[in-house]
Amino acid sequence: MTTLRRDAILNRLDAIRRAVERLRPHQAVSLEAFLADGDEQWVVERGLHLAAEAALDVSNHLAAARRLPAPEDYPQAIDRLADAGILPRDFAARFRRVGGFRDLLVHAYLDIDPRQVHLILTGHLEDFLTFAQHIATFLARPE
Repeated sequence: MTTLRRDAILNRLDAIRRAVERLRPHQAVSLEAFLADGDEQWVVERGLHLAAEAALDVSNHLAAARRLPAPEDYPQAIDRLADAGILPRDFAARFRRVGGFRDLLVHAYLDIDPRQVHLILTGHLEDFLTFAQHIATFLARPE
């Protein structure tokens, strides 16, 4: 049995918030400039990777601590939180893609499409903060 470790979860939520804050200035970089700058791509990939790993760590930890069925993959870890009422189902349906993106960053790192990275940066960065807020709200609930 896994015990809910609030400190570990809060630490990861803080890491998500810090990553988003560091990535926000990069949202102003045009796609053309982003595609032409390998250093910019590397910085953004690293920030998104950190945020994704932290969110998935939280998801897996909460699933285990709540004794939910073990997820078979990262997207399913997000689904488990929706099943448990920790994340709204509509948000989880959108955010579950972070699991596949994480897998691309880790396993297909030589084939990452920088256009996809830019799209996530400019269109979905706030989803990480929304995730963190939902988890913080869950943690604040009386047991």
